[in-house]
Amino acid sequence: MNNPDLLQNTPNTRERIPVAKGAKALARFFEAQQWTVYFLGMLTFLFGALLYFSVSGMLKDNSPTVGSGSNPEVVLLGISITGFVLVAGLLYLLYKRAANLPAKEQMQYYRLGNVMPLTPAQAKALRLHIVEMYHGGFWLKTLEYYPCDIRVNDPKFKPTSFYVADRSNYRQGLNEDWGAVSKAQYDNVVEELFGGMHSKPFALDMDHFLNYKSYVRGATYEDLKNIESQKANFINRLAGLIDKPAAYVNACFEGRPGRPKSLIWGFDLWRVIPMSREAFMAGYISEADAWANILKASDLIYYLFDSFESFYDNLRLGNAYWSNDLKVTSKRHEMWKRYDRECDWPQRNLPWAAEETPGISEEMRTGFAQYISQRNKSHNEVGFRFSDQCEDEGE
Repeated sequence: MNNPDLLQNTPNTRERIPVAKGAKALARFFEAQQWTVYFLGMLTFLFGALLYFSVSGMLKDNSPTVGSGSNPEVVLLGISITGFVLVAGLLYLLYKRAANLPAKEQMQYYRLGNVMPLTPAQAKALRLHIVEMYHGGFWLKTLEYYPCDIRVNDPKFKPTSFYVADRSNYRQGLNEDWGAVSKAQYDNVVEELFGGMHSKPFALDMDHFLNYKSYVRGATYEDLKNIESQKANFINRLAGLIDKPAAYVNACFEGRPGRPKSLIWGFDLWRVIPMSREAFMAGYISEADAWANILKASDLIYYLFDSFESFYDNLRLGNAYWSNDLKVTSKRHEMWKRYDRECDWPQRNLPWAAEETPGISEEMRTGFAQYISQRNKSHNEVGFRFSDQCEDEGE
């Protein structure tokens, strides 16, 4: 595999072309080739000394030097200049080698791992992860977002422009974030996400506030006034956490003609993508299993939302409902603004269009209507029930 279309940013950087430049390229070479640097330094010192002595000798010698090929000072001058030219040429070659090393090592990684270019559907799916990947300087043209030993586990391959991460890093991450330490547990979490892990309670909370009269019987005026106050606080806080008007929060519950309610499906479905990538990198699932879930989530997202920005606004609303934490929501908003302001990655320009209408569940189609009808007589726990699980999501 030697397809240049696979080339992407060097891990932990945002430059879309993996080429080191200027002092950075030299520094990378000097760090990797210390003995070569020492040798070149000695040569520079030697030729500098020769140049000094030759020039000093010529200045002391009053006889003409032109045509005096046998003059030892002239010989030393020629040797020193030639040496400096050779060292300069060698430095230039080494600089070019160091500058091209990231691309060369990437291609070697792809070749060893038998990595194939993404299909159009796969590229559109991973585009949904672009804000976080751009923020962290991670990969978006491969299933793994960082070089990993699940893909390439060759002890002879020792790149200097990136390191190949051990699967234990991602196993630890999945355990801390999800409590998942096996394929079975991954499958359970993904099933919950596709079932509306956060959208389901969000729908119930919103219905409780917007249709609260169906939840109370014989309520006093003070009771109703108290519910109205709770409703305003709940919706206004969600809106404030994502810097959007309260009407936006209401609209996510009210839905649109011919489409399911968006609720916070952007958040639920998006979480399938980073989790599936990490589960592959951890060695819990196959590449085929990861892509199956990622593409399913992608199809639903492209169907539910009209643009990348509308999807990401919904993701941020879900993040706010899940965390109830201004620090968490502000960081995600800053990630979006940096992406919107700076990102020049080609994936940003991929078209936003659903290929076809995907199969959707009854719960998604109805906005959990049956669940709400069963719970609306006893629902008394409202909003932000996930705050005790809150961690900053930077995937």
